[in-house]
Formats: sequence, C-alpha cells, structure tokens
Amino acid sequence: MKYDVIIVDSGTAGQTAALPLSKAGKKVAVIDDRLPGGTCAMRGCTAKKFFVVNREALDSVRYLQGKGIEELPRPVWTQTLDMKTDFTGSIPEKTRPAFEKAGIDFYEGIAFFTSKQTLSLKKSVHRRGSESSKQSDIFDFEFDDIILACGSDPRIPEIPGIGYTIDSEDFLSLPQLPGRLLTIGAGYIAFEFAHIISSYGGEVTMLDPDLTRDLAASSKKWESILFQKELLHQLKKHFPDCLLQIPAVTDMRLMRYLIQPEGFPGLENLTVLPQG
Repeated sequence: MKYDVIIVDSGTAGQTAALPLSKAGKKVAVIDDRLPGGTCAMRGCTAKKFFVVNREALDSVRYLQGKGIEELPRPVWTQTLDMKTDFTGSIPEKTRPAFEKAGIDFYEGIAFFTSKQTLSLKKSVHRRGSESSKQSDIFDFEFDDIILACGSDPRIPEIPGIGYTIDSEDFLSLPQLPGRLLTIGAGYIAFEFAHIISSYGGEVTMLDPDLTRDLAASSKKWESILFQKELLHQLKKHFPDCLLQIPAVTDMRLMRYLIQPEGFPGLENLTVLPQG
C-alpha cells in the first residue's frame, strides 16, 4: 500500500501534521502501538495538569489563610484521579473519528523500517501497547515522506531492583495518595510531582547529589537529602522495605514512588534495518 505521508505516533505533533496534510490532498496514514492520542494528552503534560491545577489552588488558599480565609479545603486524590481518567479515556474515542472524518488511515502496531521508502507494520511487544496492536496483522507500506512524532518514554535504567519502582505514567494512575514519596533525582518532573504529593498531604524525600541548599530551601514542606556515597544507607533509613539497589555514586535521574523524572524519544518500538 502506498501513502504520500506516513506519521508514526498519533499525539499532538502527529495530528498537527496529519490533518492539514490530508486536507491538502495528501494520502496520509498514522501508525501507533498505543491507543490514539499520544503522550501529552494521555499520559504527560495535559493529564498531569489535573493534579497541578488542584495543587496550585490549594497553595493559593493556604497563602490566604488568616487573610480572609479560615478553613482550608481538603484535597481528595481519588476525585482528581477520576477527573483525569475521564479526560484521558475520552481521547481515543475522539481521535479515531477525527482521523476517519479527515480520510486518514490509522493502524495499530509497530513501524518496522525495511528501506528508505518502505516499512512494515508488526505486532507490538510494548508492555503498554494496545490490545489491537499486539494482535495486528502484518502490512507492508511504501511512502514518499515519513514523520516521526513519537513523543517520549520514561528512561528506565538497568539496575537491580528496578522492577519495584514506578514511573511517571504509573504515578498519574495511582489509585490512592501515597503516604510517602521518595524521588531518586531532583529534575523538574521530580519537583513537580513532589509538590503535588506534598500539597495533598503526603511526605516527600528527595535524593540527588546535585540538589543545592537554595533549591531545597525553596520547598520547606518536605525533607530534601543530598546523597553520594550514603545513598543506600539513606534508602534503608527512610524506606526499610525498599529493595531498590543503586550504585553508591550516581547521577541517574530516577524516582521511587515516582521513578525517573526525565525521558527520551519514544523510539523503543521503532526498528530500522541496517543497510547493506
């Protein structure tokens, strides 16, 4: 099957390219091994905003306590989660019809490049791949142009005990507020999620060799700990049941009870054959 343009991934970037191209008369296909909607809307910045907006509202009210406001509101994690889930659950239901109405073909599976102008669609092996993508038939495509709009995936380091951790996507689906949060690393996502937990009443400990005193002082609601050679000791001290083992000196940006605040391009299931 021949297309003018094939777009890998169905998120905001992919849709921003696909819809105008189709409207201009191009024959367009979109390939994704997850439910259509993409990283930002389904499991990234937009999904996170439901928690962030509530956190900002709570912080504003706390600032005004004694200045016209007496009683503080009680945040309810499960209600926030329900709002987020209602939103993200509606995205695939809206995206599929939008593609169909625009004359865009949508395929679920992995894009497997076989040459500069051809690719095959294969079954997904991603643990979070959609059920349809895991049962996808194999198709062969030709194309004039290809657009990679793959978003990003969490960076999961290969260290002993990593299976006992969760990543940012897991965090946004936690059924209950975690009473305590330990972040290994203090990147911007770690700080953002740490403030969310703190605002909802949880306790947060942050471990990072680069965490400065000024940065730690800006978040006085929870304890920040510098770590280098004392990392494992601090883990055992604060989380005696934590089975995660990490080298004594590390600059990895990962989190436990939120792990790895930083990501990398979502190309895990995109395969390119070597030339020759």
